[in-house]
Amino acid sequence: MYNEIKRYFFFKRHYLVDSVCEILYQMIFVLGMCMLLLHQPNLNLMMFFLFFTATNTILAANNELEFEIRSGQVDNLRHNDRSIYVVYMDRIAGYFLYNATIFGLSCAVLLLLMPTGLLQPVFSPSVFVMALMHYLFFFLLYLLIIWLTLKFERISVALNFGYACLLIYSGLVFPSAFALSYRNILESASTLVVKLLYALLI
Repeated sequence: MYNEIKRYFFFKRHYLVDSVCEILYQMIFVLGMCMLLLHQPNLNLMMFFLFFTATNTILAANNELEFEIRSGQVDNLRHNDRSIYVVYMDRIAGYFLYNATIFGLSCAVLLLLMPTGLLQPVFSPSVFVMALMHYLFFFLLYLLIIWLTLKFERISVALNFGYACLLIYSGLVFPSAFALSYRNILESASTLVVKLLYALLI
């Protein structure tokens, strides 16, 4: 896993101009969303972090796999001792760390710009369980996206459409207009799990 993390960051450094532009683009996106929703009572940086890291990790994996398919490098992976799924399971840490770093830098800039108005992230046992459930779901989705990319070779447009839908309707970033949203399901499930754990421990 460490070698894959190092490989990914070396890859980003090799294409430095493109990487800098990508980082600036992502930081502007995070800053824009935070400033847009700054005075919304529903804004929680932890929820935004969960959305940003999970979705961008999947998009990064799809982008790299599609590039390897177009360039023919995927044939080397197919003839490797490890399966493509195992390789991309190792790579997930690099994608996650890269996007988590971008989000952290964006929050640092936001604190400098608006130190008194930034809504702080909320941490609790329920939020911790919610994060675990969220990442477990997106890990399964990550494996599904790898399979779909290998099968259809190009699904990036569909993924970007799904990204836009999740951004608006999941409830992790914008307040959801629906009573039943992804965030509501996660919150209800995590609260139930925490109550069950407390009941078992007491």
